[in-house]
Amino acid sequence: MVELNTGEIAVVLKEHRASRLRPEVAIILDANKRPLDDFRVVDLDDEPDDPSETLNLWILRGVKPGEYDIKVDEYFL
Repeated sequence: MVELNTGEIAVVLKEHRASRLRPEVAIILDANKRPLDDFRVVDLDDEPDDPSETLNLWILRGVKPGEYDIKVDEYFL
């Protein structure tokens, strides 16, 4: 699990060999760390590299299992 620069929490779904720090993720918690009704899948490799772009997302840090009491298996069966 990772925290994005927006404060949202996401689960890594797929890693890209050429750009391992820009995986496909499912955002499951909003910036206030509240669960989303429906998770949102985002491929960070498709995000623009230009920091001036408003939709630019990146990984801020890794999240330890259990840090936000998230049970990933409840999202993905």
